[in-house]
Amino acid sequence: MSRATGRSLHRSREGAVFGVCRGIASYFEFPVFWVRFFTAALILFTGFWPGLILYVLAALAMRPEPAAGAATDGFRDRLADLDRRLRRMEDRVTSREFDWERRLQGRK
Repeated sequence: MSRATGRSLHRSREGAVFGVCRGIASYFEFPVFWVRFFTAALILFTGFWPGLILYVLAALAMRPEPAAGAATDGFRDRLADLDRRLRRMEDRVTSREFDWERRLQGRK
């Protein structure tokens, strides 16, 4: 993890092949097009196999992007939805109309 920026170098889960180019682009804040362009140029100008081997080694060396962010966002959304529903129920139960309806129906 980079101390100055708080980011870490990782493979992206949304990448085209292994996510190496997108991970490098997000780490260095470059457009992914240019990282892919230079990677393709490296593979072509090194005689195909050396560049391809470097790409595969980079894919093996880089950790995949953590998936905790997506799960946390979904969990937060569910909690927010439950909180809204609970507030509506509390508003209904504590309203004067609810008390009158309960008394009219003979419940205590």
